[in-house]
Amino acid sequence: MRPVRLLILGYLGLSVLGALLLLLPPSHKGPLSPLDAWFTSTSALCVTGLIVKDTGAFWTPFGQAVILALIQLGGLSYMTFASLFLFLIGKKGSLTFRLAAAASFPALGLGELRPFFRRIVLYSLGFEALGAFLLGLRFVPRFGLGGLWHALFNSVSAFCNAGFSTFSTSLVPWRADPVVNLTVMSLVVLGGLGFMVLWELEEMLRGRKRRFSMHTRAVLGSTAFLLLSAALVFLAVESLWGVMRGMGLFERLWASAFMAVTPRTAGFNTVDYGAITPFSKLFTMLLMFVGGSPGGTAGGLKTTTFVVLWLWLLAKLRRRQHPEGFGYSLPPNAFENAVLALLLGLGAITLSALFLSLTDSAGIARRGFLPYAFEVFSAFGTVGLSTGCRLYENVSLSADLSALGKLVIIFTMLLGRIGVLSVFMALLRRREPAPRRVRGRIIVG
Repeated sequence: MRPVRLLILGYLGLSVLGALLLLLPPSHKGPLSPLDAWFTSTSALCVTGLIVKDTGAFWTPFGQAVILALIQLGGLSYMTFASLFLFLIGKKGSLTFRLAAAASFPALGLGELRPFFRRIVLYSLGFEALGAFLLGLRFVPRFGLGGLWHALFNSVSAFCNAGFSTFSTSLVPWRADPVVNLTVMSLVVLGGLGFMVLWELEEMLRGRKRRFSMHTRAVLGSTAFLLLSAALVFLAVESLWGVMRGMGLFERLWASAFMAVTPRTAGFNTVDYGAITPFSKLFTMLLMFVGGSPGGTAGGLKTTTFVVLWLWLLAKLRRRQHPEGFGYSLPPNAFENAVLALLLGLGAITLSALFLSLTDSAGIARRGFLPYAFEVFSAFGTVGLSTGCRLYENVSLSADLSALGKLVIIFTMLLGRIGVLSVFMALLRRREPAPRRVRGRIIVG
């Protein structure tokens, strides 16, 4: 079996297993259909955050624990855990399995997987524990010992860029709280940078590395630009025409900063996205499409894709044959892969929106197309932001969708999490014999 197909089947299998666990009577407090259970399981595993049931009110502590486990598996990639488990018991797994595990980290050789996966788990547990401690400073005084669970759940969900929250209104009550805002935003950004970048940052701090790679420079530069520019745009637009008009200055600053961070596939919200201006909704859709960076917990088309396209465009405008940026020359085939990812991403979103216009035409006629397009972008980017449901409170618009419409969103989430380029290549690539040996290196001449 090809590595990418193994990855796809793994995600499908785990999402079904999660749905079966959520269907158990100890998991929920009311009637639950198998489709809604699968939707919730897929959303958690794909670290999306779209919900058809109120996470805090509908699911029991056991059900929330299942959701949290799926978030952790999906955020770090279940292949990371499986590979690390095999390494711990002294096994390597088949070559296909190891190639599938390395699919998200093409810069690594197969021999480097073991220490890198171990470091991924250490990074994650460390940041999540620190985030839980800081959030506990706010949640424990308000909720007692139950605040520890709120702190842990929201910390893991933030670092994994999932956006699930144990609070029915997400983080709206803490919109002006600096501790909650800084903690959640920091976790979202750190998870979205990618583990390769975190590793290079650690090596730089330890003095083992003197120069960042092109990848790390591109990720850090594009992330800083997107966060700062988006925050300024949201602050100006929503202060003049939107939901921030009645807020104080500091509350506006926190809300606009949070609005800039959360489209990086986090899904938390401190404002009502159903009430923001149409401009902000469209701008958020663009940010969700870009998403975070490769090799981390974020989704979307990835920042580096657009960095490559921008460097190519600058080179053409300047009449230069070889695109350059961040002190490096652009590697071969980078532009072709970026264009391919962009075209396939746009195609996937277009197809999902077209199918949704067929399955839920009545809802679109009532509410307009923009909220439904917003839901599709959120699903593809594995973000979890939503303009809200018309029939029920504190859930995503997906709860309004027909059964077929929910299936469209489910497969859009899976496509966004696994990677549109990987999925289409797995489906369309010609059959070739699977490799039976690790590719060796030999010096000739």
